[in-house]
Amino acid sequence: MLSRRTLPLLAMLTLLVPALAAAQQDTSAAKPVVVLDPLVVTAERRPTLASDATAPVLVLDRRDIARRAATDLTTILQDAPGVQLEAVVGSGAGIYLQGLGSDRVLVLLDGAPLAGRLNGQFDLSRLSPSEVQRIEIVEGPQSTLYGSTALGGVVNVITARQVLPRAQLTTTAGSFGQLDVTGSVAAPVGGFFASLEGGHRTLDAVPGAFPGTVGGAARWDWMGRLNGNVGGAALDARVMATNEDQHYAIPPIPPSTNPDYIFNTNVQYDGLAQLTFGAAGATDVRLHGSWFDHRFVDSPTADRGGAPASWDRQRIADLEVVQHGALGRSSWVAGAKVDREWLLSDRVLGYSRSASTGAVYASADWALTGALHATTGVRVSESQLWGADVSPRLGASLRAPNGLYLKAGVARGFRAPSFSEMYFDLLQAQYGYAVHGNPALKPEQSWNGSAEVGLSRPQLHVFVQGFTNRLRGFIETALASDSAGIGIYTYQNIGHARTGGVEAGASASRGLATVSGSYTWLSTKDIDNNTDLLGRAAHTANGALTLGNGSWSVRGEVIYTGQTPLARSQAGVVTYQGAFTRLNTNAMVALGRDLSLTVGADDLTDAKPSGAALTYGRRVYAQAGVGFGW
Repeated sequence: MLSRRTLPLLAMLTLLVPALAAAQQDTSAAKPVVVLDPLVVTAERRPTLASDATAPVLVLDRRDIARRAATDLTTILQDAPGVQLEAVVGSGAGIYLQGLGSDRVLVLLDGAPLAGRLNGQFDLSRLSPSEVQRIEIVEGPQSTLYGSTALGGVVNVITARQVLPRAQLTTTAGSFGQLDVTGSVAAPVGGFFASLEGGHRTLDAVPGAFPGTVGGAARWDWMGRLNGNVGGAALDARVMATNEDQHYAIPPIPPSTNPDYIFNTNVQYDGLAQLTFGAAGATDVRLHGSWFDHRFVDSPTADRGGAPASWDRQRIADLEVVQHGALGRSSWVAGAKVDREWLLSDRVLGYSRSASTGAVYASADWALTGALHATTGVRVSESQLWGADVSPRLGASLRAPNGLYLKAGVARGFRAPSFSEMYFDLLQAQYGYAVHGNPALKPEQSWNGSAEVGLSRPQLHVFVQGFTNRLRGFIETALASDSAGIGIYTYQNIGHARTGGVEAGASASRGLATVSGSYTWLSTKDIDNNTDLLGRAAHTANGALTLGNGSWSVRGEVIYTGQTPLARSQAGVVTYQGAFTRLNTNAMVALGRDLSLTVGADDLTDAKPSGAALTYGRRVYAQAGVGFGW
C-alpha cells in the first residue's frame, strides 16, 4: 500500500481539480451532467426508463467506472447500493444480489452469457473496466428474457463502442501494487469502422482472498471491434480476450503442516457478431461464442511445476434471433435461441460432456392507458439434460404527470444443474469423503415479487422498493452412504430458502452538486435448518456528494456494511465479520479532449472490519490518459 505521506498530496490534487478545470477556455459552456432516471436495455431488451422497468434496476455509466480507476469490476461494484461482495472459487470475487450469490446471478457481456464459471461461480474481477461503457444490474429473476442462472438477477457488462477516429493511452498506479496500462486506436477501415484496445493489469493482491494472503494477479486484455453495413443490415462484431495469471499461498490444511502454493491460469475469449435488419432495428441475429480454459496447480513448493496441473475447459456457442415490434403505443419483443455447452474436466466422469438447449420467449409492454402499462412475458426452455422449464413474468407500472410512479412485478426464475453437479467424480480419501454427481438433477426454481413507489423528476429521484424471493429445489450435497469409513456424498434438489428486503434511496441535483444516498435491509433464511444464510449483511447504506460538470468532478462517498455472519459451528455458534464504514474520495478533470487526470482514495481511513473474510484496506490511486483524434 502507499504510505500515509501520500494522503496530503492526494488531498491537494483533489482540491486542484476544480481550479485546473476552471483554467480551460471552453468550460464556460459546460453543463452539469444529470442522469437520475437513465435509459436501460437489459430489463426489457429494449430502451426503457429505469423507473418504468418492473424489476429494480441499477446503472453504472462510464463516468462512474472511470472515476474509480479500478483494476477490476468488483472494486467498482462493491460500493453500489444493495450489492455485496462474495469470494468465489478461482481466487476471485463475485456479488450477492437480493441475498443470492454469484452462482445464481447471471453475468452477460453485451447481453450474451460468458463461459468461465468454476463450481458455478463467476469471477467478475477477471473483466477489465477499460473495455466497459456501462454496467446494468437488474435484480430478481430474469429467466423470461435470459434463461438459466438469473435467480438473483443479471449483471450486463456493456462494452464500449468507438465512433470517432482516435488513439488513446491510459496509465494507472495505485496501492496493492496496481499498475495498469491500456492503449486503443479507432479508425475507418474500408467501408467499416474498426477499433482495437489492449492492456496489461497487475495487482499484488488476490481478489476474494482472506486478509494477509500473499500473492497477486497479472492480466492481459484485448478487444477488437468492427462496425458497418453489410447489404441491408448493420453489423456490430467484437472479440474480447483475457489472459490471467494468479499466484498465492494458503495456510496449511490439517493434517498437512506445509502451506499450499496455488497457481491459476485463466484464458477467456468471447466473440459476438450481431446483424440488425430494418430501418428501426426490427430484427437482430446474434451469433455468439465464449471460450474459457482454467489451469490449476496446487504445489507443495513455490514452484508452479511442483505438482501436475488440472484443467477445466468450458465452451458456449449460441445463435439467437430477436424480433422487436410495436402496435400503437404498445411494444413487444420475441426471440428464439439455441445453444450448446461443453465441459472438459478431470473432475467430471467421462472427462467430456456437452449438451444443447433451445428456447423461445416473448415479452410485451401493453399501454392500457397513457399512464398505466402492463408487462407480460414467458419463456419455454428445453434441454437434452434436464428437460423443460417454463418461466413467466407479469408486471405493471403507473406513472403520474407529476413524476410519481408505482411499479410491481412477479416473476419465476430457474438455474439449470451444471455438468459438474450432474457428473462430478471426486475422491478425497485422505479427508474421508467422496463426491459423485447426480444425472437426475432438476433445475432450481424461484418465485419473486417486487414493488416500488417513487418520484422521478429531471433533478430528483426518490424511491422505496421491497422484494421477496421463495426458492426451492436448491442443489446441495447430501450424504448418500458410507463405505469403508469414507462418506459418499451426492448432489440433490433438497434446499429451500427465502430472501427479502427493503431498499430506500434518493438522488437530487442542483447546479453543480448531486447528492445521493440509500439504505438496504436484507433478510435471508435457510428454511430447512431455520438459520440465516451466511455471508450476507442485514444492513448496508451509502451516501455520496458529487460536485462538477462535464469536464471536472469531485466526489466523496461513505459506505456502511453491517455485521455479517460468516460461519456456523455444529453447535450453532455463529462467527461474524464486524460492521465497518469506509470513506471514498476521488476527483476527475478533462483538460480538453486530449488529456484527463483522475486521483482518489478508497477507504480513506483504512477501516478494516474485525474477523474480515475478504481483503480490505486503503487504496490510493492516480490515473492519466492522453489521446488525439484526426
